[in-house]
Amino acid sequence: KKTGKFVCKAEPEAPDTDLECEWSRVDGTGKRMVYLVEQWIQFKSGTELIPKVILDQKTKAFASIPQLKAPLMTEAMNGFNRLIESQLQAAIKAFQPESVANSSFDTNYNVLLCNDEIVSVEMVEYLDVGGAHPNSRFWTVSYNLKTNKPLSLNDVFREGDEYNTVIAGF
Repeated sequence: KKTGKFVCKAEPEAPDTDLECEWSRVDGTGKRMVYLVEQWIQFKSGTELIPKVILDQKTKAFASIPQLKAPLMTEAMNGFNRLIESQLQAAIKAFQPESVANSSFDTNYNVLLCNDEIVSVEMVEYLDVGGAHPNSRFWTVSYNLKTNKPLSLNDVFREGDEYNTVIAGF
C-alpha cells in the first residue's frame, strides 16, 4: 500500500547521486523537504551501519549517529560506537543556549566510506539558539577497524609529504 510519494530533482552543484526531494502523502498533503545523499557502505561481512537516534528532552537535542552492528561484534566496532557517542555527548554538553525554549541542536551524519577495514563519517550539527541565523558545525571520525583506533593525518599521508603546508594554505 502506498503511504507517500517523493518528487525529486538533482541539485545542480551536487553529485548526480545527491537529490533534493519533496515528500508528501499520496493525496499531496503534508509536504516536507527531504535530501537524499548516497552513503558509501561496502561491507562484505554481515556488518551493518545503522542510525541510533538520541533525543534529550532537557536540552532539546536531537541526534542521529552511526553505530556498527554485526552478528559478532569486535572490540574495534564497539570502540567506534563508543567514540561517536562520546563525541556527541561532548557536543551536546558544549551546547549551552541562554533559553532552551527558542533553541535546538540537531545532528546527523553522512557516510564518506564504510567497509570492513575503515569507517569514515562526517557529522553535521545544526545549532539554533534563537538568533537570526542558525550555525552549522562539521566534524569527522575516521576509524580503522583493523587496528581499533581513529585514523590521524600521519596514518593517511606518507612520511615526507608536505600535507601540513597544503592544509595550512587551504
